[in-house]
Amino acid sequence: MRSKTNILNPDLHDYLLTILPKESEHMRKLREKTNLHPYHPMQTTPEQATLLSWLVTILAPKCIVEVGVFTGHSTLAMAEALTDDAKIYACDKNQEWTDYGYEIWQHSPHAHKVNLTISDGQDYLNQLIQSELLEKVDMIFIDADKPNYQSYYELSLKLLKPGGVLLLDNIFLMGRVVTDGDEKHTARNIRELNSKIQEDPRIKPCIIPIGDGMTAIYKL
Repeated sequence: MRSKTNILNPDLHDYLLTILPKESEHMRKLREKTNLHPYHPMQTTPEQATLLSWLVTILAPKCIVEVGVFTGHSTLAMAEALTDDAKIYACDKNQEWTDYGYEIWQHSPHAHKVNLTISDGQDYLNQLIQSELLEKVDMIFIDADKPNYQSYYELSLKLLKPGGVLLLDNIFLMGRVVTDGDEKHTARNIRELNSKIQEDPRIKPCIIPIGDGMTAIYKL
């Protein structure tokens, strides 16, 4: 994630923030607390959180998987929009980051919807593939370590049910997809994945240029 949508000039971005739907008190507290974290630019932007909440509202998923939680801003945005009988299976490998926002989750009336696991993202997805959730997941949100995005993509397509939605964040890599050469492993991997998605017959993709760029993918 990025803390703002960089393709907008500052004045227009400030105006955007004034017309977004009002955030809940728990979302506000979590956002403001995360802004004090040394890695706060990794936080979901308010416009991305709004998009995630909107998608959950219209898709009405019963099962969401999230890989890359950070302090949980995106997690809470989705949980607030879920029905009480739905669940987010969330994973992050850094417990210090998840602990930073965990107390605010627990004071939220939506805490029971989140199942948090501290684990490597690839290991976690492989575990879910071996579980009863195989092809029963409605929505997956990936915002984790970028060098492994190609692996996350393939594992997510296995886990998603037909008609499920996959969201990949940071597909612009802070502009490095156009400035870094092929000797830069991460940028090369993201470019290769973006090209693969464009041609993949298993899916229907849509590029959403907010934050650091998101790709929304519908599994056929």
